[in-house]
Amino acid sequence: MTYSNIGDGFLAVTWSLSNLKFSWSDSFGDHSIDGPDLSRSASGSAPLLPDDQARTYHLESGAYDILPELPDSPYVALSLAADVTISSKGIETLRHAEIGGNAVPSDSDLYLDPSDEDDLFVPCNLGSGDDLVYSLGELTTYQDFTVTSYLVVDVGINAGLIPVPHDAISFATPTFELGSSSKSFNISAPGMSFNLGEVLPNNIPPTAVTEDEYFGSEGTAITFDGSLSKSVCGVIPTLKWEFSDGGVEYGAKPKHTFEAPGMFTGLLTATDMTGLTATKTFTIEVDNLKPTANAGPDMSTKWGIPVTLSGSGWNPGTYQQSMLDYAWDFGDGTPSASGGPKVNHVYDLPGTYDAELTVTDPGGLYDKDMASVVVQKRDTQIGYFGPLSSSSSQMIPLKAVLKDEFGIPLGGRLVEFTIWHETLGILQTATAKTDNNGVAIANLKLKIKAGNYWITTRWNPISGSMDDQKYTRCDTNNGFKVGKK
Repeated sequence: MTYSNIGDGFLAVTWSLSNLKFSWSDSFGDHSIDGPDLSRSASGSAPLLPDDQARTYHLESGAYDILPELPDSPYVALSLAADVTISSKGIETLRHAEIGGNAVPSDSDLYLDPSDEDDLFVPCNLGSGDDLVYSLGELTTYQDFTVTSYLVVDVGINAGLIPVPHDAISFATPTFELGSSSKSFNISAPGMSFNLGEVLPNNIPPTAVTEDEYFGSEGTAITFDGSLSKSVCGVIPTLKWEFSDGGVEYGAKPKHTFEAPGMFTGLLTATDMTGLTATKTFTIEVDNLKPTANAGPDMSTKWGIPVTLSGSGWNPGTYQQSMLDYAWDFGDGTPSASGGPKVNHVYDLPGTYDAELTVTDPGGLYDKDMASVVVQKRDTQIGYFGPLSSSSSQMIPLKAVLKDEFGIPLGGRLVEFTIWHETLGILQTATAKTDNNGVAIANLKLKIKAGNYWITTRWNPISGSMDDQKYTRCDTNNGFKVGKK
């Protein structure tokens, strides 16, 4: 069995048969006849299409009469048939393209069937106006053939006149499968090139893609995403982000910080390598955050002396920093102070106070912080300026000056003078009130005999009094000599 291509789109099948023998029985008995060696052929349309499809074509030869053609006598006609199944494969080749002599990256292995397209990507940076030369390398394909052959027998009566004129009559057409065979054919053709003409400039703008809304807080960086923006040029376009607060950022996923709360707008501009642009607008809702108050370090001072409270306030966004409001509650019942984070205050009494700073932003959000202020008693000092010696039985003026640690005279305080001896103890005392200059003078007539003594000058606030709350006690000792008359 052989088969060959006999023309464009046609297939021929040739059969060679030998040792044929036919036997049959009828009312006249059993019969047999030896058939001749035969060579028969058939052809039909069977185009080779590289489309990855399988097609079956039926071919059948003309009939060969085995018995003589006698009128009104039996006939046996023999023909051969074939079902040819062709499984087509696509065309394989290597594609190469050039623009103005510059290769288009990159060469591609193609597997083509009639419905395929080659998506040739032409980079936007290759010069427009140059010709595009499209080249295909050697074209190759192969076809799988399967041929199944059949013997078709037609048995009947030849045309005649008995009992009336008639045409040939067929009684039966039994068909016998003779077998199948398969074969593959490789087909190739030389490559070719096509000048597809001038390359036109890119006229497809990029797409600018980002969210419609973004949310964040003042002073905190917000991440924006334009990574889904595209360009037919094959690379992500250049992305520029412009914000209604005046800020500008670049890139696929930039960060931007809004220093004030409120509603803002943004504009994303995508620009491809040929200069075509696309834009997308969006909104940003920025929340207000409360400020942070810092009352500063704990402080220590004396009553009546101004203490500086050095507080501060910090706003998450810089825009409202200069608009922060500061209010102090000093914790001593005096009216609160406002106007700034740094204030001076005078505490009238010793004690420990909580100075509270409240920082409020323009939106009414606030924060509080406290600093502890320890207010101490004032130290006092007393100096003796009277005589340090005298004769016995003399009247002497005992003089002292009482001041606090800041040199302020303490008037109206009772000062005590005591003359004493280490062995004899207290011998004489005198008291006097200080005047407005803090001077106390007591006249004392000496009643002690000659000798060496001590004179102690002392101020001791009355327990539970206001002076006891505000001042410390003080005294001083001086040597005092009494001579003989």
